Amino acid sequence: MKAILIMGSTSDEAWAKQITDKLDEVGVEHVQHVASAHKEAKKGLEILEQYKDETVIYITIAGRS
Repeated sequence: MKAILIMGSTSDEAWAKQITDKLDEVGVEHVQHVASAHKEAKKGLEILEQYKDETVIYITIAGRS
């Protein structure tokens, strides 16, 4: 299993770090991406397309979530 983190901006990295630390503890592979749903919707869709044939969990982080 792999976790795909999609952050709305690089300012969400502190939240992502907390999540990836826990994923590391339990041995879950993870990948981070930055794609604003408002400014880069096409990039977000491209990320989803990239992992369509894999078993993944999407974790999205936006603003002060």
